[in-house]
This record gives sequence, C-alpha cells and structure tokens, in this order.
Amino acid sequence: MKINQRECVFLALTLAILLGAWLGVIRPRNQAAETMLAEMAEKERLLEQLIVSYPRAVDNLEKDIQHLEAILREQTARLPQEENIDDVFRDLSSLARAHHLRMHQMQTHTRVVSSEEAESNNVAEQGFVLELEGSFSDLYEFLEALENQPRLLRIDELKIQRSKETDAPGETKNPLLRASLRLRTFYRNEENLG
Repeated sequence: MKINQRECVFLALTLAILLGAWLGVIRPRNQAAETMLAEMAEKERLLEQLIVSYPRAVDNLEKDIQHLEAILREQTARLPQEENIDDVFRDLSSLARAHHLRMHQMQTHTRVVSSEEAESNNVAEQGFVLELEGSFSDLYEFLEALENQPRLLRIDELKIQRSKETDAPGETKNPLLRASLRLRTFYRNEENLG
C-alpha cells in the first residue's frame, strides 16, 4: 500500500489537530485539575489540623475563663459589703502617720453617675480628696503602701508641688512636698445585686 500525497497531508493535519488539542485544551485542563486537587489536599490537611486543635483551643479557652473568673472572685472579695468611708479615712490616716506625712485635708466628693450606669453596676464608688505634706521619700513610700492596701483604691488625680515650709530648724533642709490626691474606693452595691 502506497501512501499518496493527499493521505500524507490528511495524516499530518490530523496529527496537528491532535497535537493542538493536547497543547491547547487537554494539557491546560489537566494542569488546572492538578492545581485544584493540590489545593483541595491542602485545605483537607488544614481542616484536619483544625479538627485536631479545636478541642485544645476550647480547653485553653475554658482554662482562661476559669482563671479570669478566679481573678474576678478575688477582686470582688476585696470589695466591702458597704461603703464604710470612715474605715477608709481611718486606714489612710494611720497610713499617712506611719509614713511621717502630715494630713491637711480629707473629704468626700461625689461623681455624677447616670441612672443606666448605676443600675447596670454591682459595684458602687465613693470619691474623696486627700491632701498630705512630707518629704519625697515618705510620699513615695506612702503611695507604694497605698497600692498594696487590701481595699481597692484608684488614684484619679495626683498633684505634687513644693511646699513653702521646710523641715524644722536644725534639721537637714529636705524640701517638703504637698500632695493632693483625688481617690476613689469601691464597694458592693447591694441594691443592684438581686
């Protein structure tokens, strides 16, 4: 059997069409399919990791919640049942004396609280102003001791200025400082607890 020119052209054209279909259509689709299969395998691997790590994440979250609840219980235990501002004044007065500070003023002040805030809080607060005078080191030690008080106190404002007075005659001339502190103490608001 002899192949003529027409059959050669037909065979070449058929091969060219098949090669073109392979290069133009089949090969790119195979590559796209392989890429999609690789992406699916990666997503399945990530999903398996997530399924394995989910219980640990939930356990860690539960431990974090338990830790925060313990801190909240501890801090709430530090809140007295009632206002007892006299106890606060007495404690601060003895603390100031223990740190060789002279107390010039101690008085309460109120903060305006919206009715929504008052109803939503189980914690109430009482503000007061305290004016002290003494050396820098005594004032510094007083503030450190104030920080370690069992009752929760927050210093909203602290103003320090040099006092006009100095130590008694014959003593080392340490400049005295006058400190004005605006503080808040907190207590449980029993009206909103139940």
